[in-house]
Amino acid sequence: MKPANQRLTGTVCMILALITLLTACSKPASDKTPAPEGITLEASDIQVTEGNSGFSIATVNINLSAASNEAIEIGYRTENGSATEPNDYQSNSGTVTIAAGETTQSFTISIVSDTQPEEDESFNIILSRPQDSTLETITIKVTIEDDDAFPALQVGDINTITEGDSGTTAAVFNITLSTSSSNAVTVDYATSDGTASAPGDYLSKNGTLSFAPGETSKTVTVDVVGDTTPEQDEKFSLTLSNPGNASLNDAIGMATIVNDDTTATLPILQTENISITEDDAGTTAVVFNITLSTSSSSTVTVDYATSDGTASAPNDYLSKNGTLSFAPGETSKTVTVDVIGDVIAEFDETFKLTLSNPDNADLNNNTDGIATIIDNDTDSTALLSNPGPQSFDEEQAYTIDITARPGTRVFVSGMPPGMHWD
Repeated sequence: MKPANQRLTGTVCMILALITLLTACSKPASDKTPAPEGITLEASDIQVTEGNSGFSIATVNINLSAASNEAIEIGYRTENGSATEPNDYQSNSGTVTIAAGETTQSFTISIVSDTQPEEDESFNIILSRPQDSTLETITIKVTIEDDDAFPALQVGDINTITEGDSGTTAAVFNITLSTSSSNAVTVDYATSDGTASAPGDYLSKNGTLSFAPGETSKTVTVDVVGDTTPEQDEKFSLTLSNPGNASLNDAIGMATIVNDDTTATLPILQTENISITEDDAGTTAVVFNITLSTSSSSTVTVDYATSDGTASAPNDYLSKNGTLSFAPGETSKTVTVDVIGDVIAEFDETFKLTLSNPDNADLNNNTDGIATIIDNDTDSTALLSNPGPQSFDEEQAYTIDITARPGTRVFVSGMPPGMHWD
């Protein structure tokens, strides 16, 4: 029999050994299975369609860059973003185990489906392994793609609003939703000038409309300024922008202000004919005068363009086109065209300047101004008009007209046998 003190020592050693074994067994498995050096955690962002009822499933795939000799546990948890639980998704947390020799594992998150139109929303999934610093924390973004149609916003035209002689008249635009919505709908609006301008013809306005859930119609009222000035009917517009919980269908409404004063007689636009001596070199300016029969209280515009006659561009003149603008009160403008000089004897030639597309004015019946380029050159060559094919009887005398400048010497060559010139 062993002494008592030896039996006590043996018992203590057994107890210590048992404690050591229990302590080792109680340690987390992750402390025993660190990821081998060089292995990284990989995961991609996810898009999932919301659906209309029940739940849609977002499947999260977790990957290791290489297989491990030991099983590896990965923790995960969800985190709100623009999508929040429990309205948009069901929160979840836990762990997944990637078995030894494998590189992938997955888990799912439930997405709450509905029929409410809304913007796409997102939340995050955080992957981590707190006891193992060799695997980094990864954030996965889960985007919930809404599959419900937004109602469409549109604004109607105001075909006629009578101006009035004084004060203001209300132009009321109707803004409507194609269907009612369970969400509040907002949209910005603003007026802009057309042929009517603020503040002379109407008072500009901008702001934001808000449709409460279930509402489908709103109005915007714009004040039209009355006067007694005869003028043309004029237009301005109301434009919608930046919709919230809705789409835009017809975003621009046009209002026509009908003039109720004596119809204005529009001024008449006209140009002129002009002659210019050619010169021997460089360019000479041909200046067309374009005039209004009377001044106008509105801005008058008109397009112009040159075109060939017997003169042609760019040999005889330099072509030109553009738009003239007469400020209120102005009655005269000019268009200058450069004529090319030369020393070639030739006939006088013409080109024209044509007016078109007038605004706040009418055109004279004759819309063309004719420019005549007068040739100033002489030489010894006659300028012959082509008589065309001719047939002659024998012993008969015939006359052929030759156009030539005074003092020009006339040479004839290539006479058929038996014919001569006097």
